[in-house]
Amino acid sequence: MGGRCAPPRRPARVSPTLLAAVAAAVAVASACATAAAGAPPVITRQPPAKIAGAVGSDVTITAAASGGTTLQWQRAWSYHPEGWEDVVGSVGPSLTAPIGCPVYGFTVRYRLRACNADGCVTSAPSVWDTVTMPPPVWVATPPPVLPAGTTGRWVAAAPTDGWLLVTARVDGRPPGASLRGVGTVAGLPKRQAGVTVPASAFPPGARVVATASLICGGNHGISSDAIQSAPVAAAGGAPPLTAACPARVKATPGDAGGWVLTNGDTFSTPTCAACRVGCVRMPGCTTWVWGADAAVPARHRQCWLKARGGGAPPAAAPPPPGGPSPWVSGVLPAAEATACPGVWAADFDGRVLVAGDGHKKGDCTACAAACRAAADCNVWVWGFGALSPRHLQCWLKRWEGGGDPPTKAGSFMRDSPWLGGVLRDRL
Repeated sequence: MGGRCAPPRRPARVSPTLLAAVAAAVAVASACATAAAGAPPVITRQPPAKIAGAVGSDVTITAAASGGTTLQWQRAWSYHPEGWEDVVGSVGPSLTAPIGCPVYGFTVRYRLRACNADGCVTSAPSVWDTVTMPPPVWVATPPPVLPAGTTGRWVAAAPTDGWLLVTARVDGRPPGASLRGVGTVAGLPKRQAGVTVPASAFPPGARVVATASLICGGNHGISSDAIQSAPVAAAGGAPPLTAACPARVKATPGDAGGWVLTNGDTFSTPTCAACRVGCVRMPGCTTWVWGADAAVPARHRQCWLKARGGGAPPAAAPPPPGGPSPWVSGVLPAAEATACPGVWAADFDGRVLVAGDGHKKGDCTACAAACRAAADCNVWVWGFGALSPRHLQCWLKRWEGGGDPPTKAGSFMRDSPWLGGVLRDRL
């Protein structure tokens, strides 16, 4: 059987009964139309709940509703679920709007509202859910080799509004590392920014790269992926820092990492070859770092001896005072390095026999030998860290708990100053 508003079955032939049925159908249709006309609209198609896109691109959302042929549509937007504002001058069931930058981490949302004489209905909100920043593009970069006496010029252009950040640095150094002589390009069109670096400011033997990114929204905003230019070298510049070292030492530019065994602030050598000799003579040393740049007198001829051991990441190397790196480095081949007994960054537990506060040894082998010379000693801990107040302390201990002694808190941490060893034949 049909419902109240369903049409009656069609009679097989015209008769008085047929005429009565037609009249009944007309009455039912009239009643149904009257019921529909007395109700507010109903949303029959919602706009997409979430939209992804890049800042500055246009997105169109559309909704549909039943409830008459003369529906009036309104559109509203908000950065929050509440506090909606009407979009002025917009009509119809569709809305096209550009994706904007998030404000304090909030992205914009839109909704549509359909009204007739009997009321209104609001669609679900459509949220600009995943908003990205389009990257800039390079419009000007220097040649691969910058002629002497000229200035390199890097200019980037942004596809939309935002803060266009362009920086220059020495290739291979981390973002934010300083570079002397960097200037800004003035008089550029809107949505362009750039930097300049004269060839005379290029560090000896170094190459310079520029990076650019587009940012919007401040601290809670978003940033595009950074673009990086091809590296540029300066022609006719000063010789590289490694030229101060003989070829046999195999020096490389930069500050090689490792645990610091000698403090270069208090230990210097006249040449990088002499610094390397110091590393060969020190048990545990695998890496040497020498201040080769005479233009940086605070670091010139400093010699830092370091170790690259297992068990924990090496401590951070001492940073240069600013500007290009003044360092050259080298790593000893295994045949020339003297390994330390024990475990780097490990402080083993045990009953203290000799406190290291008043008992110091110049290297790891001397501390291990002191433990061997003491009849009750089966654990030794030596302070290798030259930047630590524990430097050269030699602690002699005895472990009586059975098995291997445990390590104390702080062992295997990046800032641990200890090298620990166990005489297992005495456990």
